[in-house]
Amino acid sequence: MKRIAIIYPWGDPSALSQGSALRVGLLAKYLKTQFEEVRLLSIGQECRGFDGVESISYWPTPKAAALNTLASLPYRIALCVLTRGRSKGRTFHLQQYRRFAHNREFNALLRQTVAWADILLVEYPFFAKRVVGMARRIGKRVIVTDHDVLFMNRENMAAGRLAYRAVRRKELSALRSADFVVSVCEEDQRTFLANGVESVCIPHGISVRPDQEGSIDESVASEFARLNGLPWGDRPICSFVGSGIFPNMEAADAIERLSAEVSRTWPLPDSERPFFIVAGHCKGKMSRDGFSSLGFLSDSDLSALYAISSLIIIPLASGTGASLKTIEAMAMGKVVVGTKIAFRGYPVTDGVDCIVEDDIERFPLRIAEVFRDKDRLRSVSVAARHFAEGYDYRKVYAAYRDLIVSCEARA
Repeated sequence: MKRIAIIYPWGDPSALSQGSALRVGLLAKYLKTQFEEVRLLSIGQECRGFDGVESISYWPTPKAAALNTLASLPYRIALCVLTRGRSKGRTFHLQQYRRFAHNREFNALLRQTVAWADILLVEYPFFAKRVVGMARRIGKRVIVTDHDVLFMNRENMAAGRLAYRAVRRKELSALRSADFVVSVCEEDQRTFLANGVESVCIPHGISVRPDQEGSIDESVASEFARLNGLPWGDRPICSFVGSGIFPNMEAADAIERLSAEVSRTWPLPDSERPFFIVAGHCKGKMSRDGFSSLGFLSDSDLSALYAISSLIIIPLASGTGASLKTIEAMAMGKVVVGTKIAFRGYPVTDGVDCIVEDDIERFPLRIAEVFRDKDRLRSVSVAARHFAEGYDYRKVYAAYRDLIVSCEARA
C-alpha cells in the first residue's frame, strides 16, 4: 500500500495551527512517514504542501457558489416552514451534506482522488457517502473520522424535531457506510455505539517538543503584553482561547462575568488578583477592568499569550468531542482549571495534573486556592506537562496506521 488520501471539508490545514486543522495536518504529516504518498484535499482558496504531503484545494467559482446557494434554498425554506422557523440559522451541519452535491468540478475532483488512493480517510461525515459510493465501485476502502457527535450539537438540537432527526439520520448513515469509523474520545465512542455505530477511539495528537515549555523569548512576550495593554508582571493572568462555536462563546461570557465577581470578592492581596483574557472568535474585542477580549490572534501571538498566562481556564458548559486547547496548554506546562467537559477524552486526575471544577461559580475560589499554594501550582504544572507527553501525535496516530493495515487485509 502506497497512497493515502485525506479529504477535509474545511480550510487549509498545512499551517498546523488550531482545532481540527491541527489534527488533520499532524495526521497527514505522520502518515507521510509511514507510506509513500499522502494527498490532502481540502476546501479553500489555497492549500500548501508540507512535509512531503501533496495538497490540493477546491474553491468554487462565484457562479458555482451562487448555484450551490440557489440549489439549497428550496430545501432550507421547506425545512424552516415545517419546523415553524426553529431551523432558521441552525442548519449549518445539515447543509454540509448537500455541499457541492451538484457541482461537477468538485465531484470530478473527488472521483480523481478516489481513483488515485489506495485508502481514503474522510474527516467529518459530510462527504462520506459520496466518497464511499465512488470507492465501492472500484474496490477502495474508506475510514471516516467524526470529530464531534454533530447531532448532539446544541444548535442542531434546538432546530426542531424534523431538522434534528434529519441531521442525526444523515450523520449515522454516513458513519455506517464506512469500513472503519474513528471517534476522538471515549464519550463520543459510547454515544455512537448506543446508536449502532462501532468506532475506534483515537484521541487528538499534538506536537510535543522538548523546548515547548516556556519556549518564547521574554522580550517577545513583554512586547505582546504592552501592545495589548495587559498587566503582565503586575498581576497573574488567566486566559481562554476559543473558536466561534456556541460552547466557546458561552464560556467567554462566563469568564467576563467571573472577572467582575473576582473584582468584588477576591480574598488575596490585590497584586494576586487575576486579570482575565479571552482570545479567538468566541468574543469580539473589548476591554474593561480586570478583563480583556483580544479577538483572533496569530499563532505567534497565541504563543505569547500562553507564555504570559499563569493559568488556563476552560469553563465549558456544553459540547462534544475533545478540546485540543486543553492538551496543548498542558503540554506547555500550564495549569488548566476547567469543567469535566473541558477534559472530555483525557483521563486526568483533579489536583494532580489539572484542576477540575464543574460549578463555574466556584472558579474564583479554585483559582485562589491554586495561587495560595505555589508549591501545588508548580507540581500540577510539571504533572500536566508529563501527562500531555503521552499525546504526542507520533504515538497517538500510530493507531491510524494500524487501521489502514486492517483495511488492506480486508481488500
